[in-house]
Amino acid sequence: QRLTRNTRKCNKLKLFSKQSNKAWSVGYSKIKKAQVEAKSSGRRASFTRIAEKELGVMNQLQRQLSEDEDDNTMARYDDIAASEAAEEVDQSEIAEILRELEREPADDEETKTKFALYETFLQTVEHIR
Repeated sequence: QRLTRNTRKCNKLKLFSKQSNKAWSVGYSKIKKAQVEAKSSGRRASFTRIAEKELGVMNQLQRQLSEDEDDNTMARYDDIAASEAAEEVDQSEIAEILRELEREPADDEETKTKFALYETFLQTVEHIR
């Protein structure tokens, strides 16, 4: 029973890790897309609004990680982990995002939003560990 519980906890952590990774990369991808659209249209993008959903996802994951779950609730991670294992995070996309972080954005709102995404992602990783 202890082994089963630990396996389920591990599955939960792997699942949440993938979900936070995905939210982080999707948030950055949306910001990049908004930059391109803003340049072509001449309008200013609202980066904060663009990343709200992904920030919310990561905050929700942190809340769920803090909750204690009984054995019946943890059983749901058996099936979820198996289906999620097939969906790997695109490492080339992550590498591209990290390369982009080497340059500081010219727009203060973009800087603030990217930092908020990174900071929230880091907090989620800390909860997982």
